[in-house]
Amino acid sequence: MALEDLYKSITEHRLVQFVYVNQKNETSVRICEGYEVRDGYFFAFDIQKDGTRQFFLAMISDVQLLDTAFIPRF
Repeated sequence: MALEDLYKSITEHRLVQFVYVNQKNETSVRICEGYEVRDGYFFAFDIQKDGTRQFFLAMISDVQLLDTAFIPRF
């Protein structure tokens, strides 16, 4: 996992895409607006789910920082 890209998403207000495996072992690709990394979690606004989510860092892979900027919602 590229933790550096998650932090850049937050500081540079850029979308980030990653693969996430949930508690049911289901894999999905997420595109998010990053807001915080704390206590082993990445907190973000999930574009596809249209809501805030928290992602366990250990379950994130294939992180890609996108060129698309966003305006913070909060």
